[in-house]
Amino acid sequence: MNNKNYLFFIILVLLLALTFSFSLEIPTKDIAVIRIGIVDMDKVLNEYHLTQKLQQDIDALKQNRTAEIVSIEKEIEELMKQKLLISTEIEMLNTQLSQITTQEQTNNETQTSNVSEQVEQIKTNIASKQQNLQQIEEEINTKKQIVKQKQNELEKEVEKMKQKVESEIYAELYKIIKQIAQQEKLNVIIDKSGILYGEPEIDITEKVLKKIK
Repeated sequence: MNNKNYLFFIILVLLLALTFSFSLEIPTKDIAVIRIGIVDMDKVLNEYHLTQKLQQDIDALKQNRTAEIVSIEKEIEELMKQKLLISTEIEMLNTQLSQITTQEQTNNETQTSNVSEQVEQIKTNIASKQQNLQQIEEEINTKKQIVKQKQNELEKEVEKMKQKVESEIYAELYKIIKQIAQQEKLNVIIDKSGILYGEPEIDITEKVLKKIK
């Protein structure tokens, strides 16, 4: 080991020794006792009257909007039946047209003239039904989009309602829990769902429930 490295090593050892000696001289402070309480927030929320009212309001909103959506879905079902009926009629007309066209090839001129009129009439009928079918398909697609839009609007409105009321609920519960914690001289309150085990004596759930009822 050369002189420069040896000097660096000696300085490093001295610094570590000095640091260690200083750390031993720092006096330790008395550790304050932290009193912890637990609360079953799921139980509190389920039994809180504002939570129950929120659920009732959400159910009423869903029932009202769902009735409207169901009504449109029934209209779609009826249109689907019409679509199936017209599609079947078009298929039958195409079969009839094919048969008449085959027959036309074996008939004489007089018969051919009559058959040609039938062919044109069937073709006109098919074109009319195809146009009607297209209109029904467009109407079905439009109503499906309306249903999807109303479902999205309902979800957003429910979420907005939940956020507004839940913020009020948690603010109110925080005040109650804080008040109980101060009365019981508790430093920390932890949700019971995150605790593996806790003595029953530190559970303030029932005290919170008495305050909110």
